[in-house]
Amino acid sequence: MPSVAEVLEKEFGKSLSSPGVYIIDPCTGTGNFVVNLLRHMPGRDLPRVYRDQLFANEVMLLPYYIAALNIEHAYYEMTGN
Repeated sequence: MPSVAEVLEKEFGKSLSSPGVYIIDPCTGTGNFVVNLLRHMPGRDLPRVYRDQLFANEVMLLPYYIAALNIEHAYYEMTGN
């Protein structure tokens, strides 16, 4: 089964970091999926994607806090901001 990234490229000529492509993770858990995506983004696109195109949510309080820490720390490691 093709990944979302492959379908975006083949069918729409876009990547996960293209403007207008939004990443929505409604049940992010501890944020591992989002962290993995961030690590595969081109560095030049990372601030825009992180700021405008990435949406992750978690209804359980403890996983939400862990996800926030994991995602923010991964971004900090990659950008220094």
